[in-house]
Amino acid sequence: MNQSRRDDGASTTRGTAESRPQFDHLIVMVEDPGPIRELLATEWGLHVHSDSAVFGNGLANLLIPLEPPQYLEILFVVDLPTFEQTEGAPTIDRGLIGWALRTWDMAAVERVLDQPRDPVDPDFLVNGSLPPWSTLSRSSDPLGYPFYIEYGMSAADRLTRWKRRLVEVKHREPPAGIGRVEVSSPDVDDLRRWLAPAAHLDIRVVQGPPSVRATIDVGGRQLRLSSEASDGIVSD
Repeated sequence: MNQSRRDDGASTTRGTAESRPQFDHLIVMVEDPGPIRELLATEWGLHVHSDSAVFGNGLANLLIPLEPPQYLEILFVVDLPTFEQTEGAPTIDRGLIGWALRTWDMAAVERVLDQPRDPVDPDFLVNGSLPPWSTLSRSSDPLGYPFYIEYGMSAADRLTRWKRRLVEVKHREPPAGIGRVEVSSPDVDDLRRWLAPAAHLDIRVVQGPPSVRATIDVGGRQLRLSSEASDGIVSD
């Protein structure tokens, strides 16, 4: 089951099942955003929204709205010297490098994982300002481990924003949200502990080298993304 279809982003009263973490977005890192942007538009009818951001670490993004309030984020370098000076900078043409789980109760996630949320990182200034969200990520950010994110707005306002973006972007067909996610790790027990707040989602954990794969339903077809594909998209 695609759990995201039950996540309307608004029914998130603390202490209810709806307040549990939900799929939020997938992150694909590319060297040049042109080819993947063209592929998504031509082959899948998915278009980039006009909203975008430039980050303090030399990266910029493109946003592709999915079933609100989920989205696909394309990251690319716009300031190479700054990017290369950033600690732990990822490989430019890595593919699917990350994924996020949205929560409206980060304090509950902190308690389950026994870890505080991340400090504000100046490398992730958004268009010159502090980010309007907080995150909780695994130390060293290993591939396959998601980060948890809580936005600085109400669930209803965020849902409204992404509904508007979905209408404005004029996809050929409205996509579904993020479907099944599969992650592999040499230490599956550790990865499962990290995923404990999201145990209700369709996430498969397997033994193996660090990797992440995910699917998005678009007009009855499965758009498959993988950390093992250079542009993030698995060709049919």
